[in-house]
Amino acid sequence: MLRLAAIQKLGGKCIRCGYSDHRALQFDHVNGDGIRAIRGTNQLTRYRRILDGTTVDVQLLCANCNWIKRSENDEQPKRDYVSSLQSSTDAEKVSDILGISIDQADSLIHTLKSQ
Repeated sequence: MLRLAAIQKLGGKCIRCGYSDHRALQFDHVNGDGIRAIRGTNQLTRYRRILDGTTVDVQLLCANCNWIKRSENDEQPKRDYVSSLQSSTDAEKVSDILGISIDQADSLIHTLKSQ
């Protein structure tokens, strides 16, 4: 419920391509500092901050546009941060940060640890 309200507050569609299916929309930190900005908070807190206007450096991107932006701006997650994560809670954090499934996050963590 709060997620949908936060999506609507930010315009309800991807700012790059206009895609509007809420299931594929992601909250993107404009300056690419999402990992640092969300540490120590949970999703509900982040949604509330969007709704009350205390978070202003967030925009809506669809999953595809978000990955393209990350690639264009070299905003890939820091290898040392991701590879330091181990537990299922860590996979949930990575999943949330990157907008991927927990299984994909587990696989990413495993791949980085094996390198």
